[in-house]
Amino acid sequence: MQEAQPNSRLRFAETHVHFSSVSSKQRFLELASKLGFSVLFATNGGEKAEGIEVFSRRDLEGENLSQIKKRLSEERKKADLVAVPCMNREVATWAARNPDVDIIYFPSLEHYKYLDNSLVKLSYEGRTAVELSLSPLFEKEGAKRVQAFSTLRKAVTVLLEKGAVFFITREPKTEYELRSPRSLIAVARLLGIPREAAVRAISFYPSIILEWRGYEGVREEA
Repeated sequence: MQEAQPNSRLRFAETHVHFSSVSSKQRFLELASKLGFSVLFATNGGEKAEGIEVFSRRDLEGENLSQIKKRLSEERKKADLVAVPCMNREVATWAARNPDVDIIYFPSLEHYKYLDNSLVKLSYEGRTAVELSLSPLFEKEGAKRVQAFSTLRKAVTVLLEKGAVFFITREPKTEYELRSPRSLIAVARLLGIPREAAVRAISFYPSIILEWRGYEGVREEA
Protein backbone atom coordinates (compact mmCIF):
# COMPACT_ATOMS: atom_id res chain seq x y z
CA MET A 1 0.00 0.00 0.00
CA GLN A 2 1.36 3.43 -0.92
CA GLU A 3 1.94 5.69 2.04
CA ALA A 4 -0.13 8.85 2.24
CA GLN A 5 1.83 12.03 1.58
CA PRO A 6 1.82 15.14 3.81
CA ASN A 7 -1.43 17.08 3.50
CA SER A 8 -0.91 19.97 1.07
CA ARG A 9 -3.14 22.22 3.20
CA LEU A 10 -0.84 22.01 6.20
CA ARG A 11 1.56 24.87 6.86
CA PHE A 12 4.95 23.24 7.32
CA ALA A 13 7.63 24.99 9.36
CA GLU A 14 11.41 24.80 9.60
CA THR A 15 11.95 26.04 13.12
CA HIS A 16 15.71 26.67 13.39
CA VAL A 17 17.09 28.51 10.38
CA HIS A 18 20.41 30.38 10.26
CA PHE A 19 20.74 32.52 7.12
CA SER A 20 24.45 32.43 6.27
CA SER A 21 24.38 35.73 4.36
CA VAL A 22 22.03 38.36 3.03
CA SER A 23 22.91 37.42 -0.55
CA SER A 24 21.83 33.81 -0.10
CA LYS A 25 18.70 34.67 1.87
CA GLN A 26 16.49 35.08 -1.19
CA ARG A 27 17.65 31.76 -2.64
CA PHE A 28 16.97 30.13 0.70
CA LEU A 29 13.43 31.51 0.82
CA GLU A 30 12.70 30.48 -2.75
CA LEU A 31 13.90 26.92 -2.19
CA ALA A 32 12.11 26.60 1.14
CA SER A 33 8.87 27.59 -0.55
CA LYS A 34 9.42 25.11 -3.38
CA LEU A 35 10.09 22.32 -0.89
CA GLY A 36 6.76 23.00 0.78
CA PHE A 37 7.52 25.22 3.76
CA SER A 38 5.20 28.11 4.61
CA VAL A 39 6.85 29.22 7.84
CA LEU A 40 10.45 29.71 8.97
CA PHE A 41 11.81 30.58 12.41
CA ALA A 42 15.09 32.36 11.64
CA THR A 43 17.81 33.53 14.02
CA ASN A 44 18.60 36.49 11.78
CA GLY A 45 15.35 37.35 10.11
CA GLY A 46 11.73 38.25 10.49
CA GLU A 47 9.71 39.19 7.45
CA LYS A 48 7.17 37.96 4.95
CA ALA A 49 8.21 36.88 1.46
CA GLU A 50 6.04 35.56 -1.34
CA GLY A 51 4.56 32.25 -0.22
CA ILE A 52 6.50 32.06 3.03
CA GLU A 53 6.47 33.81 6.40
CA VAL A 54 9.63 34.34 8.43
CA PHE A 55 9.46 34.85 12.19
CA SER A 56 12.47 36.17 14.07
CA ARG A 57 13.96 33.81 16.62
CA ARG A 58 16.55 34.70 19.25
CA ASP A 59 18.77 31.93 20.62
CA LEU A 60 19.89 33.32 23.96
CA GLU A 61 23.57 33.01 24.84
CA GLY A 62 25.30 33.09 28.19
CA GLU A 63 27.67 31.18 30.43
CA ASN A 64 25.21 30.76 33.29
CA LEU A 65 21.59 31.28 34.30
CA SER A 66 22.17 34.86 35.41
CA GLN A 67 23.47 35.82 31.98
CA ILE A 68 20.63 33.98 30.23
CA LYS A 69 18.08 35.85 32.35
CA LYS A 70 19.70 39.15 31.43
CA ARG A 71 19.61 38.26 27.75
CA LEU A 72 15.93 37.34 28.01
CA SER A 73 15.04 40.73 29.44
CA GLU A 74 16.95 42.39 26.60
CA GLU A 75 15.61 40.30 23.73
CA ARG A 76 12.03 39.32 24.60
CA LYS A 77 10.38 42.35 23.02
CA LYS A 78 12.75 42.43 20.05
CA ALA A 79 11.96 38.96 18.68
CA ASP A 80 8.89 37.01 17.71
CA LEU A 81 10.23 33.91 19.45
CA VAL A 82 12.87 33.28 22.10
CA ALA A 83 14.81 30.02 22.45
CA VAL A 84 17.05 28.92 25.30
CA PRO A 85 19.78 26.25 25.09
CA CYS A 86 19.62 23.56 27.78
CA MET A 87 23.29 24.06 28.68
CA ASN A 88 22.85 22.65 32.18
CA ARG A 89 20.10 21.36 34.46
CA GLU A 90 19.50 24.71 36.13
CA VAL A 91 19.03 26.60 32.87
CA ALA A 92 16.91 23.82 31.34
CA THR A 93 14.52 23.72 34.30
CA TRP A 94 14.18 27.49 34.49
CA ALA A 95 13.60 27.88 30.75
CA ALA A 96 11.10 25.04 30.42
CA ARG A 97 8.70 26.55 32.92
CA ASN A 98 9.21 30.20 31.94
CA PRO A 99 6.23 31.59 29.98
CA ASP A 100 8.52 34.15 28.32
CA VAL A 101 10.54 31.35 26.69
CA ASP A 102 9.03 29.77 23.57
CA ILE A 103 11.53 27.02 22.74
CA ILE A 104 14.13 24.99 24.57
CA TYR A 105 16.81 23.21 22.56
CA PHE A 106 19.97 21.18 23.05
CA PRO A 107 23.19 22.70 21.66
CA SER A 108 24.93 19.31 21.41
CA LEU A 109 24.14 15.62 21.75
CA GLU A 110 25.66 15.62 25.22
CA HIS A 111 23.03 18.07 26.43
CA TYR A 112 20.15 15.68 25.74
CA LYS A 113 20.95 14.12 29.11
CA TYR A 114 18.87 16.93 30.60
CA LEU A 115 15.77 15.82 28.71
CA ASP A 116 13.66 13.73 31.06
CA ASN A 117 10.06 13.34 32.16
CA SER A 118 10.21 16.21 34.64
CA LEU A 119 11.57 18.62 32.02
CA VAL A 120 8.82 17.68 29.57
CA LYS A 121 6.20 18.24 32.27
CA LEU A 122 7.63 21.66 33.05
CA SER A 123 7.71 22.59 29.37
CA TYR A 124 4.06 21.66 28.97
CA GLU A 125 3.07 23.72 31.99
CA GLY A 126 5.16 26.65 30.76
CA ARG A 127 3.84 26.43 27.18
CA THR A 128 7.36 25.88 25.90
CA ALA A 129 8.22 23.69 22.92
CA VAL A 130 11.08 21.18 23.00
CA GLU A 131 13.20 21.16 19.84
CA LEU A 132 14.83 18.00 18.48
CA SER A 133 17.62 18.64 15.96
CA LEU A 134 18.16 16.05 13.24
CA SER A 135 21.35 17.81 12.18
CA PRO A 136 23.77 15.24 13.72
CA LEU A 137 22.24 12.48 11.60
CA PHE A 138 23.06 14.42 8.43
CA GLU A 139 26.49 15.67 9.47
CA LYS A 140 28.13 12.81 11.39
CA GLU A 141 29.49 9.56 9.98
CA GLY A 142 30.39 6.09 11.21
CA ALA A 143 30.42 5.45 14.94
CA LYS A 144 29.56 9.07 15.75
CA ARG A 145 26.43 8.84 13.62
CA VAL A 146 25.42 5.62 15.38
CA GLN A 147 25.91 7.35 18.71
CA ALA A 148 23.81 10.31 17.55
CA PHE A 149 21.06 7.96 16.42
CA SER A 150 21.04 6.24 19.82
CA THR A 151 20.94 9.52 21.73
CA LEU A 152 18.10 10.94 19.66
CA ARG A 153 16.08 7.73 19.91
CA LYS A 154 16.25 7.96 23.69
CA ALA A 155 15.14 11.59 23.50
CA VAL A 156 12.24 10.64 21.24
CA THR A 157 11.09 8.00 23.73
CA VAL A 158 10.82 10.65 26.45
CA LEU A 159 9.01 13.12 24.19
CA LEU A 160 6.45 10.59 23.00
CA GLU A 161 5.79 8.97 26.37
CA LYS A 162 4.93 12.30 27.95
CA GLY A 163 3.08 13.82 24.99
CA ALA A 164 5.47 16.74 24.64
CA VAL A 165 4.92 19.69 22.35
CA PHE A 166 8.04 19.31 20.22
CA PHE A 167 9.61 20.38 16.91
CA ILE A 168 11.96 18.53 14.59
CA THR A 169 14.46 20.56 12.57
CA ARG A 170 17.31 20.08 10.13
CA GLU A 171 18.78 23.33 11.51
CA PRO A 172 19.91 24.53 8.06
CA LYS A 173 22.51 27.26 7.64
CA THR A 174 22.38 27.37 3.83
CA GLU A 175 19.82 26.46 1.21
CA TYR A 176 21.86 23.32 0.47
CA GLU A 177 21.14 22.00 3.96
CA LEU A 178 17.38 22.39 3.63
CA ARG A 179 15.35 19.19 3.60
CA SER A 180 11.73 18.89 2.53
CA PRO A 181 8.95 18.18 5.02
CA ARG A 182 8.68 14.69 3.55
CA SER A 183 12.40 14.07 4.19
CA LEU A 184 12.18 15.30 7.77
CA ILE A 185 9.22 13.03 8.39
CA ALA A 186 11.11 10.06 6.92
CA VAL A 187 14.13 10.62 9.18
CA ALA A 188 11.87 11.15 12.19
CA ARG A 189 10.24 7.79 11.55
CA LEU A 190 13.66 6.12 11.65
CA LEU A 191 13.97 7.50 15.17
CA GLY A 192 10.68 5.89 16.15
CA ILE A 193 8.39 8.88 15.74
CA PRO A 194 5.03 7.84 14.24
CA ARG A 195 4.16 9.63 11.02
CA GLU A 196 1.27 11.56 12.56
CA ALA A 197 3.49 12.83 15.39
CA ALA A 198 6.22 13.81 12.92
CA VAL A 199 3.72 15.81 10.87
CA ARG A 200 2.55 17.61 14.02
CA ALA A 201 6.16 18.41 14.92
CA ILE A 202 6.66 20.42 11.72
CA SER A 203 3.17 21.85 11.31
CA PHE A 204 0.69 21.84 14.18
CA TYR A 205 3.08 22.41 17.08
CA PRO A 206 4.99 25.34 15.52
CA SER A 207 1.63 26.96 14.77
CA ILE A 208 0.47 26.37 18.33
CA ILE A 209 3.56 28.09 19.72
CA LEU A 210 2.88 31.09 17.49
CA GLU A 211 -0.72 31.21 18.67
CA TRP A 212 0.39 31.05 22.29
CA ARG A 213 2.66 34.00 21.57
CA GLY A 214 -0.33 35.92 20.18
CA TYR A 215 -0.09 35.44 16.42
CA GLU A 216 -3.44 34.59 14.85
CA GLY A 217 -4.34 32.94 11.58
CA VAL A 218 -1.15 30.87 11.38
CA ARG A 219 -2.76 27.45 11.52
CA GLU A 220 -4.82 25.65 8.91
CA GLU A 221 -6.75 22.54 9.77
CA ALA A 222 -5.93 19.31 7.94
